[in-house]
Amino acid sequence: MMIRYFGTILLLISSLNASDWQERLHILWNQEPANLSLQKVPGAMLGPVSFLEKNDTLLLLDAASQSIIQFHNQEFIGRQLINMEGLEDFILYDKSFLVLAKQRLWEMSGNYKRQIHVEIPSLAVIKGLKLQEDQLIFTLSNGQRILTPKGKWPDFNLQNAEIIVRKSSPMNATVFRNNKSLFSLTGEEFGAIQPVKLNGNQLWLYVEIILKHKPLTVDRQLRCYSLSGKLQKAVELPRYQAHEIFREYQVSDDNLITLLFSNRKGLYILLLNAMDSDQVSFIPFPEQYHQTKPGEKSGLEEEFYHKTEYDKFPKESVSRQEALDIADTYYQHSWTASAANITNGQITDPDGNALETPEWVVVGANYDFPYKWGGFNTINSYDAGLLDGKSAGDKATSAVSQYAVGVDCSGYV
Repeated sequence: MMIRYFGTILLLISSLNASDWQERLHILWNQEPANLSLQKVPGAMLGPVSFLEKNDTLLLLDAASQSIIQFHNQEFIGRQLINMEGLEDFILYDKSFLVLAKQRLWEMSGNYKRQIHVEIPSLAVIKGLKLQEDQLIFTLSNGQRILTPKGKWPDFNLQNAEIIVRKSSPMNATVFRNNKSLFSLTGEEFGAIQPVKLNGNQLWLYVEIILKHKPLTVDRQLRCYSLSGKLQKAVELPRYQAHEIFREYQVSDDNLITLLFSNRKGLYILLLNAMDSDQVSFIPFPEQYHQTKPGEKSGLEEEFYHKTEYDKFPKESVSRQEALDIADTYYQHSWTASAANITNGQITDPDGNALETPEWVVVGANYDFPYKWGGFNTINSYDAGLLDGKSAGDKATSAVSQYAVGVDCSGYV
């Protein structure tokens, strides 16, 4: 047994191996009969984005083939074409599928398809769909939710979510239940913290812990707390996926965790009974599934990615030292953010694209350049964008927003 420290939290690491995660499904890329594959599009890699399980049948919502793919006891049994771009999430509601695509809701049954109008608050986006106690629930990015009691479809009721997490600083967050404080999280530098599921007196949270800023290294976990704030389990999630997944994990009423995971070999659905022991423990993600080790190339680029043409950008070369000197000006850059430059969570920009300022940006003095998906700003254009009220960075990766400034990895290079 090993011991691992998280700030002021002490976790006992049980002797675990890959057998603790059971493979519910393992499909190799580009293999018949399922013929699952990844598709490269500008700014993203498309593949299965969500999953459902009904008895022994697994359903995958596949953005690459724009279809729902069915498996029974790990065997491919069929595919239902949807022919819809921007697939995000889906649920089985009575005898129909409700499909979320580009933040629009569709009801589908066989060849029947109709759009359902859902009035979303301004600057909010739908983060997920679920059925709970015969109610259809839309989880929103602003801490609210929309409920539809069964039998009253499509009547919608907007209300605050039961569990909300608010960060007061990078190292302090408070968990609220029905607007009453439950407990606080301290002692670590947090990225995103999101409620996942309330199971009686146990609360599951998705937690990002920032281990290092340069290069950015983030530990992702599913954590189970008592309602008094005692940490019971911490389950490590993979740091990288081969493609973008909308609904990556699910936690059942009996604390079973189901994970949708992809690497360069194929797609997996893994199952973990996280509460099979009363011992407080950190459960690592199995090494056998990791795509790469630090410093190694995955080979994914050669298999699935094509080279992007950058003909519109200048090709003048610079020396190694010149490149380092230019990079250092971005690293040393100091700037001032106003409230207009910070979204305080994910919003929808005027073009309908998701937009979210990185959590570390604060009103007042900042330094270094924030990450911006698809960003190629120079220092001067960045400062001008801030004065124009644009977001200081954008960590939402579904689309490139023109209402943010910053740089991404290729823009920095």
